[in-house]
Amino acid sequence: MIYSRLLVARSLLAEDGVIFISIGDDENANLIKICDEVFGEHNFIADICHKHRASVSNDRIISENHNHIAFYAKEINEEYPNLLTSSNEGYSVNVDQALSLFNTSNEHIPQTSQERVFYIINKLIHHNTGKDEKINHSLDLYELCDELYISMSTLKVELNKVKRKLKKYDLELETKSDSIKCIGLEKNKRKLLSSILYKESNVNFVNIDSLQKAFTNIDIHYIRSTVLEIFDKYHYFVNDYSLINLILHITIAVDRIRNNNINTTKVRI
Repeated sequence: MIYSRLLVARSLLAEDGVIFISIGDDENANLIKICDEVFGEHNFIADICHKHRASVSNDRIISENHNHIAFYAKEINEEYPNLLTSSNEGYSVNVDQALSLFNTSNEHIPQTSQERVFYIINKLIHHNTGKDEKINHSLDLYELCDELYISMSTLKVELNKVKRKLKKYDLELETKSDSIKCIGLEKNKRKLLSSILYKESNVNFVNIDSLQKAFTNIDIHYIRSTVLEIFDKYHYFVNDYSLINLILHITIAVDRIRNNNINTTKVRI
Protein backbone atom coordinates (compact mmCIF):
# COMPACT_ATOMS: atom_id res chain seq x y z
CA MET A 1 0.00 0.00 0.00
CA ILE A 2 2.71 2.47 0.98
CA TYR A 3 4.83 1.54 -2.08
CA SER A 4 2.27 2.86 -4.57
CA ARG A 5 1.76 6.00 -2.49
CA LEU A 6 5.50 6.70 -2.47
CA LEU A 7 5.62 6.32 -6.26
CA VAL A 8 2.87 8.93 -6.57
CA ALA A 9 4.64 11.18 -4.03
CA ARG A 10 7.89 10.99 -6.01
CA SER A 11 6.12 11.96 -9.25
CA LEU A 12 4.59 14.99 -7.50
CA LEU A 13 7.89 16.23 -6.03
CA ALA A 14 9.69 19.13 -7.69
CA GLU A 15 13.08 18.33 -9.22
CA ASP A 16 14.79 19.88 -6.20
CA GLY A 17 12.18 18.58 -3.75
CA VAL A 18 12.65 16.50 -0.60
CA ILE A 19 10.33 14.24 1.38
CA PHE A 20 10.03 13.52 5.12
CA ILE A 21 8.22 10.34 6.21
CA SER A 22 7.39 9.68 9.87
CA ILE A 23 7.15 6.06 11.03
CA GLY A 24 7.54 3.91 14.15
CA ASP A 25 10.35 1.53 15.15
CA ASP A 26 8.51 -1.58 13.97
CA GLU A 27 8.30 -0.51 10.29
CA ASN A 28 11.31 1.78 9.96
CA ALA A 29 13.63 -0.84 8.42
CA ASN A 30 11.01 -1.81 5.81
CA LEU A 31 10.35 1.85 4.97
CA ILE A 32 14.06 2.50 4.33
CA LYS A 33 14.21 -0.48 1.93
CA ILE A 34 11.16 0.72 0.00
CA CYS A 35 12.43 4.33 -0.14
CA ASP A 36 15.83 3.14 -1.36
CA GLU A 37 14.03 1.46 -4.25
CA VAL A 38 11.67 4.36 -5.03
CA PHE A 39 14.03 7.32 -4.51
CA GLY A 40 17.41 5.58 -4.85
CA GLU A 41 19.93 4.83 -2.10
CA HIS A 42 22.10 7.77 -3.19
CA ASN A 43 19.19 10.14 -2.47
CA PHE A 44 19.00 9.08 1.19
CA ILE A 45 19.82 12.07 3.41
CA ALA A 46 19.15 10.97 7.00
CA ASP A 47 17.12 8.83 9.37
CA ILE A 48 16.02 11.35 11.99
CA CYS A 49 15.06 10.07 15.44
CA HIS A 50 12.25 12.19 16.88
CA LYS A 51 11.15 12.18 20.55
CA HIS A 52 7.37 12.47 20.34
CA ARG A 53 6.49 12.25 24.06
CA ALA A 54 8.22 13.06 27.33
CA SER A 55 6.10 11.08 29.79
CA VAL A 56 6.87 7.46 30.70
CA SER A 57 4.18 5.06 29.48
CA ASN A 58 2.93 1.82 31.04
CA ASP A 59 4.39 -0.41 28.31
CA ARG A 60 5.13 -3.91 29.64
CA ILE A 61 8.82 -4.10 28.65
CA ILE A 62 10.24 -0.91 27.05
CA SER A 63 8.63 2.50 26.97
CA GLU A 64 8.58 3.70 23.35
CA ASN A 65 8.71 7.47 23.26
CA HIS A 66 10.24 8.17 19.85
CA ASN A 67 9.67 7.58 16.14
CA HIS A 68 11.73 7.87 12.96
CA ILE A 69 11.60 10.37 10.09
CA ALA A 70 13.08 9.16 6.79
CA PHE A 71 14.56 12.06 4.81
CA TYR A 72 15.13 11.65 1.04
CA ALA A 73 15.90 14.03 -1.83
CA LYS A 74 14.43 13.52 -5.28
CA GLU A 75 17.03 14.55 -7.83
CA ILE A 76 19.96 16.39 -6.28
CA ASN A 77 22.12 13.31 -5.78
CA GLU A 78 21.12 11.90 -9.16
CA GLU A 79 22.40 14.98 -10.99
CA TYR A 80 25.32 15.54 -8.59
CA PRO A 81 26.35 12.17 -7.07
CA ASN A 82 27.61 12.25 -3.47
CA LEU A 83 26.78 15.93 -3.04
CA LEU A 84 24.82 14.98 0.09
CA THR A 85 26.06 12.15 2.30
CA SER A 86 24.97 10.74 5.63
CA SER A 87 26.83 9.05 8.49
CA ASN A 88 26.44 8.28 12.20
CA GLU A 89 27.27 11.93 12.86
CA GLY A 90 24.45 13.20 10.64
CA TYR A 91 24.35 14.41 7.04
CA SER A 92 26.82 16.71 5.31
CA VAL A 93 27.48 18.52 2.03
CA ASN A 94 30.52 17.99 -0.18
CA VAL A 95 31.92 21.52 0.21
CA ASP A 96 34.17 21.51 -2.89
CA GLN A 97 31.35 20.26 -5.09
CA ALA A 98 28.85 22.73 -3.62
CA LEU A 99 31.23 25.67 -4.15
CA SER A 100 31.79 24.54 -7.72
CA LEU A 101 28.02 24.57 -8.33
CA PHE A 102 27.65 28.05 -6.84
CA ASN A 103 30.55 29.39 -8.93
CA THR A 104 29.09 28.05 -12.18
CA SER A 105 25.61 29.38 -11.48
CA ASN A 106 24.76 32.68 -13.21
CA GLU A 107 21.68 33.32 -11.10
CA HIS A 108 22.15 35.51 -8.07
CA ILE A 109 19.81 34.75 -5.19
CA PRO A 110 19.15 37.83 -3.01
CA GLN A 111 20.78 37.27 0.37
CA THR A 112 20.16 40.43 2.39
CA SER A 113 16.89 42.12 3.27
CA GLN A 114 17.73 45.09 1.04
CA GLU A 115 18.48 42.82 -1.93
CA ARG A 116 15.17 41.02 -1.44
CA VAL A 117 13.24 44.31 -1.25
CA PHE A 118 14.86 45.53 -4.50
CA TYR A 119 14.17 42.17 -6.13
CA ILE A 120 10.49 42.26 -5.19
CA ILE A 121 10.07 45.87 -6.38
CA ASN A 122 11.72 45.05 -9.72
CA LYS A 123 9.44 42.04 -10.12
CA LEU A 124 6.37 44.10 -9.24
CA ILE A 125 7.10 46.89 -11.70
CA HIS A 126 8.34 44.75 -14.59
CA HIS A 127 5.65 42.11 -14.08
CA ASN A 128 2.83 44.66 -14.08
CA THR A 129 3.00 45.30 -17.83
CA GLY A 130 0.53 45.69 -20.64
CA LYS A 131 -2.49 47.80 -21.51
CA ASP A 132 -5.19 45.16 -21.02
CA GLU A 133 -6.56 45.72 -17.51
CA LYS A 134 -8.45 42.42 -17.67
CA ILE A 135 -5.18 40.49 -17.55
CA ASN A 136 -4.00 39.62 -14.05
CA HIS A 137 -0.50 41.05 -13.63
CA SER A 138 -0.20 40.15 -9.95
CA LEU A 139 2.68 38.26 -8.37
CA ASP A 140 1.95 35.04 -6.52
CA LEU A 141 3.26 35.15 -2.93
CA TYR A 142 4.09 31.45 -2.78
CA GLU A 143 6.08 31.65 -6.02
CA LEU A 144 8.02 34.59 -4.56
CA CYS A 145 8.86 32.51 -1.50
CA ASP A 146 10.21 29.76 -3.76
CA GLU A 147 12.26 32.20 -5.86
CA LEU A 148 13.81 33.87 -2.81
CA TYR A 149 14.13 30.66 -0.73
CA ILE A 150 12.40 32.27 2.25
CA SER A 151 9.36 31.48 4.39
CA MET A 152 6.02 33.23 4.10
CA SER A 153 6.59 34.98 7.44
CA THR A 154 9.92 36.39 6.20
CA LEU A 155 8.29 37.49 2.94
CA LYS A 156 5.60 39.40 4.84
CA VAL A 157 8.32 41.29 6.74
CA GLU A 158 9.98 42.23 3.43
CA LEU A 159 6.63 43.27 1.93
CA ASN A 160 6.14 45.79 4.72
CA LYS A 161 9.45 47.35 3.69
CA VAL A 162 8.39 47.27 0.05
CA LYS A 163 5.13 48.99 0.95
CA ARG A 164 6.99 51.82 2.74
CA LYS A 165 9.36 52.20 -0.22
CA LEU A 166 6.49 52.40 -2.72
CA LYS A 167 4.67 54.96 -0.59
CA LYS A 168 7.61 57.40 -0.93
CA TYR A 169 6.91 57.46 -4.68
CA ASP A 170 3.11 57.68 -4.37
CA LEU A 171 2.73 54.01 -5.30
CA GLU A 172 0.58 51.43 -3.56
CA LEU A 173 1.09 47.75 -2.85
CA GLU A 174 -2.24 46.03 -3.47
CA THR A 175 -2.74 42.63 -1.82
CA LYS A 176 -5.54 40.26 -2.84
CA SER A 177 -5.67 36.72 -1.46
CA ASP A 178 -2.22 35.27 -2.18
CA SER A 179 -1.09 37.81 -4.77
CA ILE A 180 0.29 41.37 -4.90
CA LYS A 181 0.61 44.11 -7.49
CA CYS A 182 1.92 47.67 -7.75
CA ILE A 183 -0.65 50.44 -8.30
CA GLY A 184 0.27 53.98 -9.36
CA LEU A 185 1.37 56.35 -12.11
CA GLU A 186 3.89 55.21 -14.70
CA LYS A 187 6.13 58.25 -14.10
CA ASN A 188 6.41 57.32 -10.41
CA LYS A 189 7.36 53.75 -11.26
CA ARG A 190 10.16 55.06 -13.49
CA LYS A 191 11.43 57.31 -10.69
CA LEU A 192 11.49 54.34 -8.33
CA LEU A 193 13.37 52.17 -10.84
CA SER A 194 15.97 54.91 -11.28
CA SER A 195 16.44 55.17 -7.51
CA ILE A 196 16.84 51.40 -7.13
CA LEU A 197 19.45 51.17 -9.88
CA TYR A 198 21.58 53.77 -8.10
CA LYS A 199 21.28 52.06 -4.71
CA GLU A 200 21.97 48.59 -6.14
CA SER A 201 25.24 49.68 -7.74
CA ASN A 202 28.54 49.98 -5.90
CA VAL A 203 29.06 53.28 -4.02
CA ASN A 204 25.75 54.46 -5.52
CA PHE A 205 27.39 54.99 -8.94
CA VAL A 206 25.83 53.69 -12.14
CA ASN A 207 28.07 53.21 -15.18
CA ILE A 208 27.50 52.01 -18.74
CA ASP A 209 28.47 48.42 -17.92
CA SER A 210 26.11 48.14 -14.95
CA LEU A 211 23.27 49.56 -17.06
CA GLN A 212 23.98 47.09 -19.86
CA LYS A 213 23.92 44.25 -17.36
CA ALA A 214 20.55 45.44 -16.01
CA PHE A 215 19.02 45.93 -19.47
CA THR A 216 20.49 43.19 -21.64
CA ASN A 217 17.95 43.68 -24.45
CA ILE A 218 18.81 47.38 -24.95
CA ASP A 219 21.98 48.68 -26.62
CA ILE A 220 23.19 51.13 -23.95
CA HIS A 221 26.35 52.03 -25.90
CA TYR A 222 24.22 53.05 -28.88
CA ILE A 223 22.10 55.33 -26.66
CA ARG A 224 25.26 56.90 -25.23
CA SER A 225 26.84 57.54 -28.62
CA THR A 226 23.56 58.97 -29.99
CA VAL A 227 23.18 61.35 -27.03
CA LEU A 228 26.80 62.53 -27.35
CA GLU A 229 26.37 63.01 -31.09
CA ILE A 230 23.32 65.24 -30.57
CA PHE A 231 25.06 67.23 -27.83
CA ASP A 232 28.07 67.75 -30.06
CA LYS A 233 25.89 68.84 -32.98
CA TYR A 234 24.19 71.56 -30.93
CA HIS A 235 27.32 72.46 -28.93
CA TYR A 236 26.07 71.29 -25.53
CA PHE A 237 28.41 70.14 -22.78
CA VAL A 238 27.45 67.65 -20.07
CA ASN A 239 29.59 66.09 -17.33
CA ASP A 240 29.87 62.31 -16.85
CA TYR A 241 27.45 62.17 -13.91
CA SER A 242 24.71 64.05 -15.79
CA LEU A 243 25.32 62.00 -18.93
CA ILE A 244 24.88 58.68 -17.07
CA ASN A 245 21.77 60.04 -15.35
CA LEU A 246 20.25 61.02 -18.70
CA ILE A 247 21.11 57.65 -20.28
CA LEU A 248 19.58 55.89 -17.27
CA HIS A 249 16.23 57.68 -17.66
CA ILE A 250 16.19 57.14 -21.44
CA THR A 251 16.92 53.43 -20.94
CA ILE A 252 14.14 53.04 -18.37
CA ALA A 253 11.71 54.88 -20.67
CA VAL A 254 12.62 52.63 -23.63
CA ASP A 255 12.26 49.49 -21.52
CA ARG A 256 8.88 50.56 -20.13
CA ILE A 257 7.49 51.64 -23.53
CA ARG A 258 8.59 48.37 -25.11
CA ASN A 259 6.42 46.60 -22.53
CA ASN A 260 3.42 48.87 -23.28
CA ASN A 261 3.80 50.91 -20.10
CA ILE A 262 2.93 54.38 -21.37
CA ASN A 263 2.80 57.55 -19.29
CA THR A 264 -0.74 58.82 -19.87
CA THR A 265 -0.51 61.77 -17.47
CA LYS A 266 -1.57 65.02 -19.15
CA VAL A 267 1.04 67.77 -19.04
CA ARG A 268 -0.02 71.39 -18.99
CA ILE A 269 2.14 73.75 -21.03
